[in-house]
Amino acid sequence: MRRWFLLVLILALVTAAPAAAAGAAPTWTKAAGWHGGATYVSCVSKSFCAGVVWNTATHVPDTSVFNGQHWSSLQPLPGADITSDDSPVVESISCSSRNFCLLVGNTQVPDNQHAYSSEGQGFYATFDGQTWSPAQQSGSLQVDNVSCLSATLCYGVARDNQWRSIAVFNGHNWRTTQARTDVYYSAISCANARFCVAVGKVGSPGTEQDPGIATAFNGRSWSKLVRMSNPSGLEAVDCPRTGFCLAVDHIGGARTFNGHAWSRRQSVPLGGPHPTFLGSVTCASSHFCLVGGDAGSTDVGWAIPFNGHAWGRTSRVDAHDPVWSNTFSCPSAYFCVGGGTGDIWASRNQNNFVSTKRRG
Repeated sequence: MRRWFLLVLILALVTAAPAAAAGAAPTWTKAAGWHGGATYVSCVSKSFCAGVVWNTATHVPDTSVFNGQHWSSLQPLPGADITSDDSPVVESISCSSRNFCLLVGNTQVPDNQHAYSSEGQGFYATFDGQTWSPAQQSGSLQVDNVSCLSATLCYGVARDNQWRSIAVFNGHNWRTTQARTDVYYSAISCANARFCVAVGKVGSPGTEQDPGIATAFNGRSWSKLVRMSNPSGLEAVDCPRTGFCLAVDHIGGARTFNGHAWSRRQSVPLGGPHPTFLGSVTCASSHFCLVGGDAGSTDVGWAIPFNGHAWGRTSRVDAHDPVWSNTFSCPSAYFCVGGGTGDIWASRNQNNFVSTKRRG
């Protein structure tokens, strides 16, 4: 999985009357207090978000929460200093409410070339509205992406040696299902306990030209694996309600899912110097999604809204420094949190993505 230094961006989209044409591109401004490496965020409302950032100095994750006005000071995740040799890397965070969040990650062992392998151990931690629990090891089970519906029900996509599976967390323990060795699951999203979708690709994560795959859950069983015709695996997915998901692939394409079938692949008009990677999608509803992408070798990050039918106006996340927009969370069409490469950013504007939100 691709790793870069990331930032957290807060985009508060203030309610405004939807217009017919695309709205003005938002302005992203830097927020104080954040620093470090890989950052992931999850928001349940405009007054609560949780974030975690990899501290490049201590090599452990730091956590923070947003109260609608400010991020709290960064605090080390308890128990995350697993060993002096391993590097604990957070892969995903999901909050079902302001009283429950789950973060997952793994410890990556450095080799002689100071690179990191995936031959580590998985870990996870939970947030109860006040504090994070100490990081707990999950052994060889390494969960890469997670979607929580409650404090007792989270779904994830996981690796366990050569096996790839769907993982289920009950608040205390993990169990796995749909284990395979011929696919790589990259992301999962659940609208409710009767509608989840997991996406990924055929083969291993290092190969870029293998077809995408997807499977859906109806509350009782997972569907037969669907193989896409596009030449790149699906990287991210979000399902805000039963019968609607938006998924994006590595090379600038997107598909929607209606609960029965996937649409044809369409190119995402991100603009800029030919973006080559889409790393994030978040949907507040079937009428508002936000996709984040990376403009190739320039590492310039972009964001673009989708109203379920058409794409809105692209915004450059950072006007001065390279960024990589691989994490976004939008609890509504007027408030989003996102990530890229560099520092922490914040923006509150009146004329942003509202034009892509349908009336009603």
